[in-house]
Amino acid sequence: MFPYLAFLQANSGWSSSQGTLGQLFVIVASFVFILVLAAYTTKWVASARNFTQRKSYLKVVEGVSLGLQAGLQLVKVGERYFLLGVTKEQITFIAEIPKDEIPLQPEAVKIPFEKYLNQYRHKDKS
Repeated sequence: MFPYLAFLQANSGWSSSQGTLGQLFVIVASFVFILVLAAYTTKWVASARNFTQRKSYLKVVEGVSLGLQAGLQLVKVGERYFLLGVTKEQITFIAEIPKDEIPLQPEAVKIPFEKYLNQYRHKDKS
């Protein structure tokens, strides 16, 4: 791409300042194009990953860090739950947890933004 720009500059009737402005425009346009391409690629990769995870029978339900390179992972395989110890060097089976001992987490309650805004406004008035 850059040899093409040099060819255009050498063969155009532009003055030096016009050539510099043209190069600056091309560089900025290229940068914006690369940013847009990166954003769409990231979205595409994320959607492809979510698609494969939806089909999976394995799911990490929760994890807890126990140090710099160690932790516990609760993994769901089908309808069974396993507690695993995970370090940098190995993964260790600790226990199978019965399904009825795992508490169901309530879904997050979504409050509309307008309600938060109204609460904030009422605090300012009083």
